[in-house]
Amino acid sequence: MSRVPLPRSIRGRLTAWYALALAGGLFVFVFASLAVLSVELERRNDQFLIDARRAFLVELEVELGEMPTTAEAIDRALGEVRFEGTRFIVLGDPAGAAQATPADLRLEPSGVAHADAARLVFDSLVSAELHELRAVARVTREPSHVKAPRVFTITARENAARSTPARAAAGEDARVALDLVQLRGEYFAVAALRERQGIHETLHEVRRAYVFVIPFILLLAVG
Repeated sequence: MSRVPLPRSIRGRLTAWYALALAGGLFVFVFASLAVLSVELERRNDQFLIDARRAFLVELEVELGEMPTTAEAIDRALGEVRFEGTRFIVLGDPAGAAQATPADLRLEPSGVAHADAARLVFDSLVSAELHELRAVARVTREPSHVKAPRVFTITARENAARSTPARAAAGEDARVALDLVQLRGEYFAVAALRERQGIHETLHEVRRAYVFVIPFILLLAVG
């Protein structure tokens, strides 16, 4: 087994060992900082999602006092409350269709408007969760989570091939906060949906910055 050749001079050996020690320290720093950043971004994203859902419910209560029917109040609230990258979905009848934030249509280079394919998958998955939650409420007749909504991740993996490089590895995903609420004596399942694209892109940019900065620091230290 061949050994890694070391410089013969004391100065050269000290420089080599110093570079290895610095590289090890920077390696630990990179992984630790990325882990902390990821956890903090996820925490802030979840908190924003919960706060956005709470704001939607406040607006919905206001609309209920002005509109004659609950369905019209929900439609009005869905049209009024807008947060970037966030959609709201409401289900009243467990056997019926859900009401959702109007689709965000995007323009292709040809000028043709189309809905994001991943968003359609997200809406379908969330609607299935709402139907299940609403069906349970029909039996129990009481909200399942009164104080804090259930927050979880959904993934549209079938669209991963069309994702940006930062998202292609894990597939497009989103966080969902859902729970039951009582409106005019009836139970409704309300969900807030927020894509995690911003988190993926931020982490990707930080990793790319480390790729350029860390070698520069090592070369500067050795020099």
